[in-house]
Amino acid sequence: MEKHSKDDWRIDALKTIKDDKWEKSKFKTIEESHWEHEHCTLCWRKISEDPSIGEEFGYVNKHDQWLCETCYKDFFEKDSGDTQANPG
Repeated sequence: MEKHSKDDWRIDALKTIKDDKWEKSKFKTIEESHWEHEHCTLCWRKISEDPSIGEEFGYVNKHDQWLCETCYKDFFEKDSGDTQANPG
């Protein structure tokens, strides 16, 4: 079963990050700026230290861009040893 269709609107956003390396991380509020959340680069879901605001865990790249767990699983989770993004 396919994880997403070719009509999935996230695929356009995926083009700019498809070769990035991602590390699972818990979001931490940036105290100096009181920045309490980030958004998933693909679907815009909130990722936050506060679970009432958004998901606590996500995946971050070296550019400090975030992916929610759903988008990471849909496009980056390794299938049969494949480590690159799978746009469909």
